[in-house]
Amino acid sequence: MNYVSVKAVASYVKDIFNVEMEISNVIRLCSEALRLLKVYALGNYVVVDTISDFKVKIQNAGGIAKIQAVIRLDCEEVTSVHMEVQEIIHPPQIVFEVPDFNTVTLPAEFALNYINQIKGPYMDFTWDNPFLNFNEDNIKIAAMVVSIKKDNEGLPMIPEAAFYACCHFCLYKEMYPKMLLGKVNPNAFAFVVQDKDRKFGQARADLLIEAMNQNEVDKLFNIMTSMDRKAHNIDI
Repeated sequence: MNYVSVKAVASYVKDIFNVEMEISNVIRLCSEALRLLKVYALGNYVVVDTISDFKVKIQNAGGIAKIQAVIRLDCEEVTSVHMEVQEIIHPPQIVFEVPDFNTVTLPAEFALNYINQIKGPYMDFTWDNPFLNFNEDNIKIAAMVVSIKKDNEGLPMIPEAAFYACCHFCLYKEMYPKMLLGKVNPNAFAFVVQDKDRKFGQARADLLIEAMNQNEVDKLFNIMTSMDRKAHNIDI
């Protein structure tokens, strides 16, 4: 599964439709479109750190959907390590075994698509973003994190298959109030609606995934719409 940044949506809307939008609005509308499609771009990664003062701070915590598990590393019960495909939407699937946690060689085309996942004893924790809190201290841990995928600027990404649906949804939302005020011809707006509906249908056919339940979708909508604020201190 491939992904694109919401910045690409903003660029497309500007270049093709001659409509310039604030990135915060693009993020909000893309997240709304993904909520309607019941799909988000989720990735898994592992944070390895040592508990200090009964907590661990997760860096770049914006967009975290959940902490899946925390595993204790400084004991003999850590039995194995494997690599799991990161580029997962929902639900997780393919797993590859590797022999050595420290020296892992990946095919070039998969170099950015894998995470470390350590099997060992689980630890109790509480999540108070951006801190993991524990009742033990000075212990090396691995936290398995599920997060909305981000680009190199910390902005959310979307599934490539939903790209045009998001672009046309942004145009639709931008044009709708103007149509109500008489600034856009209703017949022209009808074509905007038709294009948006067609792109949504194509996205649903291309994604072909099991839909998330509504609670998952609503939670991820709130997480994604706040990511730009956390990354760039933008007030919406």
